[in-house]
Amino acid sequence: MRARELTESAGLPWTLKSAGEGNFYIQRKGNNAGTPHRERRSTSDYAVVVDQTVLLPDYLYYVVQAIQGQGAFKPYITGNVIPGINKDGINQTLINFFQRAKK
Repeated sequence: MRARELTESAGLPWTLKSAGEGNFYIQRKGNNAGTPHRERRSTSDYAVVVDQTVLLPDYLYYVVQAIQGQGAFKPYITGNVIPGINKDGINQTLINFFQRAKK
């Protein structure tokens, strides 16, 4: 099952939006694609909105920071001239993290 299908059917405790405000932001394009930031740095950043009844935004921010530092997003970054990551790649990476942590 793809990340988009999981998001829609399982109701993940986060949503990635291309516009609007979020609890934090993930860089979508460039050599540092997948890097989280507290403030939007580009109009192309994804806004991460966290369901705070399920997950603390700060916790998810630090999870993204840690797994990005470990290179977990690299398999999902595409493009040679302007590398980038899409929502499915971010969602799948986070799903993989939480499934491993659950064991």
